[in-house]
Amino acid sequence: MTEQSITATGSQTSVKKGALIAWAFYDWANNGFATVILTFIFSAIFYNAMLSGSQRIGMSMVIVLLLTGGILMLNVAKAS
Repeated sequence: MTEQSITATGSQTSVKKGALIAWAFYDWANNGFATVILTFIFSAIFYNAMLSGSQRIGMSMVIVLLLTGGILMLNVAKAS
């Protein structure tokens, strides 16, 4: 089997087809993992923190979410 190379339009970077497929599978698996963590595990922890009556825990979780969202937003803005 011969190795094929893929070049994006307007790009000087050439990527081997096998490497591209490997990255696609990694990205697919990683997205599923993140979705499960954020949807089920984090929401269960967040819900329990809110039910426990501890406003300090709930507020700290909200602050962490705001900070991480802001950091992501700034990184995306830099990349654009």
